[in-house]
Amino acid sequence: MSQPADQLFGLRRNVARAIDVGYLDVEEWIEGVGSRPFLATALLFLVTAEVPA
Repeated sequence: MSQPADQLFGLRRNVARAIDVGYLDVEEWIEGVGSRPFLATALLFLVTAEVPA
């Protein structure tokens, strides 16, 4: 897994949290993801508004 992607999305941290609370049963999952290409995307909406005077 590339360092920038892991830093941006916090994949290792979030997978560790999911394991801790029982959502994922296999700790090797994140290492398996890191051993091959992985696509992660993000979507950002930026909204600006102005109140009429």
